[in-house]
Amino acid sequence: MSPLLKTLSMAIMLASLAGCVSQHYTDTKADADKVHQKIDAHSQVTPSSQVQSISRPPISTVPLVVKQHIPWLAEPVSVKANALPLSMVIAQVLKGAEYQGQNIKVWFLSLIHI
Repeated sequence: MSPLLKTLSMAIMLASLAGCVSQHYTDTKADADKVHQKIDAHSQVTPSSQVQSISRPPISTVPLVVKQHIPWLAEPVSVKANALPLSMVIAQVLKGAEYQGQNIKVWFLSLIHI
């Protein structure tokens, strides 16, 4: 077969396939378009005088900077503990520390039942 005949037959095959579309696809697309039109017809939104559109957030988007000075956080503490419960170690670290004029209490709830 000559190269010209091969090229010509390939071009004819490609041209014939270019128009092929699944009938099921076109039917489904047409049905979906009809449903979409029905939804659009039934969901016409009328503007309300009670609704306002805004172009910016209703609150300030600038982050708040709250500076708290907690004196006991500035003091270095070292505790040597071996085989002690964590609650006891933390209680020793925070012993005598106050926050907003009250002693800091430490407690743990155990959620694991053995």
